[in-house]
Amino acid sequence: MHQLKGVPVLRTEVRIAAVVVRVILLAVLLWGSLVAVLSALPRERSAEDFHARWDAGQITYLAYRTDWSTSEPMLDLRWSTGPLAWHHTQVPETWRELQGRLSSPIKVIAERRKSGEDDGRWLMAVWPFKMSDIGAGPLVPIAWFVTLLVMLGTDRHRLGNRWAWLWLFTLGQFGACFYLVFEPRPLWWGLEDRRPATGRIGGLQGLVFAFGAQLVIGLLFSIS
Repeated sequence: MHQLKGVPVLRTEVRIAAVVVRVILLAVLLWGSLVAVLSALPRERSAEDFHARWDAGQITYLAYRTDWSTSEPMLDLRWSTGPLAWHHTQVPETWRELQGRLSSPIKVIAERRKSGEDDGRWLMAVWPFKMSDIGAGPLVPIAWFVTLLVMLGTDRHRLGNRWAWLWLFTLGQFGACFYLVFEPRPLWWGLEDRRPATGRIGGLQGLVFAFGAQLVIGLLFSIS
């Protein structure tokens, strides 16, 4: 490593490896983001369609919640036939009755949903640790955590300090993806030497931006 106008410059091999790692982490997080958004915005499907897929053993993930507010029990279901195919259905039966329809050993991942998990509000938490394992497994939270460690271990950032990025990682939801694109140098710079950072935002500004991003995400899900 040598110095260029006060900015550390890494060897070419190290810079190539760093870019490759950033691209891999970004690809994993973008895939996870797509799965998370689609799972929070499922398509409506009829009870007949759900039962046909259920009886055929085509459902790979199911999250259910029993609604007791009606005259008879109603199951509220969010289900998937693949990582990018998410659906929502309500059926007038109990979970025990639905399980009794299975003609083969259950392969469904069944989880009782809590209030708010069916309308996208669960994205207000750190989403990589809230999404299902369908199509991603543990890779998404691992990639998010590795990116967080890289951010915390980087001495100097171009756009914001550690506190600003920490707020964007957590409250801002998709800060990790933006970090991998822009820090410590934008990806499209390739192997160019890092330029000195100017005009970085601080922790308070990062907190404001994070809350703004959270409000926008909530608004988009509420009108979709």
